[in-house]
Amino acid sequence: MDLFGNAPVRRHLATTLLDESHATWYAGATGDFHPAHAHRAQAEPLGGRVAPPALLAAFAEALALEVVGPGAAVVGLEATWRDRARLGETLETSLVLESATRARVAWRADGRDLGEGTLTLAGGEA
Repeated sequence: MDLFGNAPVRRHLATTLLDESHATWYAGATGDFHPAHAHRAQAEPLGGRVAPPALLAAFAEALALEVVGPGAAVVGLEATWRDRARLGETLETSLVLESATRARVAWRADGRDLGEGTLTLAGGEA
């Protein structure tokens, strides 16, 4: 399912410029200082510092909770990644709420398909 194409009725989109503050926040919150995320020189072979997939998942979770409403919780995420996002790129997170307990999500950065997944939700008002 193309979650960026013809907009389903319950499609929601969030756009974020991935920057230094995201990398700093993520590393501080998780203790993940992997060289691909935290060190410019060591990330050069990857084309620059890479945004951790868990950070991209957090953007999807935040969007889902905003859509579903108060009292909601993300209780599961399954994702398949095809590419990596780098700091300085624009991340798009697309979410389609299929039911009160399930949402499909997809990510892309600067037009490149990064991956897709499914969020399992509990509670909320959707």
